[in-house]
Amino acid sequence: MSQSIRKIVVGLAGGAVVLLGLILIPLPGPGIPVVIAGIVLLSTEFAWAGRVRDLGSALWARVRARTTTV
Repeated sequence: MSQSIRKIVVGLAGGAVVLLGLILIPLPGPGIPVVIAGIVLLSTEFAWAGRVRDLGSALWARVRARTTTV
């Protein structure tokens, strides 16, 4: 598969997963994990999605560090 076709397929699939997750947020279902999965999928081909993923990971690490008590 050529690189441009792969990028289009990953973009459409990742966008659909993110959209599904956004729809599921107010409904009963795993909305946030589905959005995260879509961003991870998009980050395999798009640099901006990789930056979003890295930002989310950093924020999650900060939250865990604040809530973890020893």
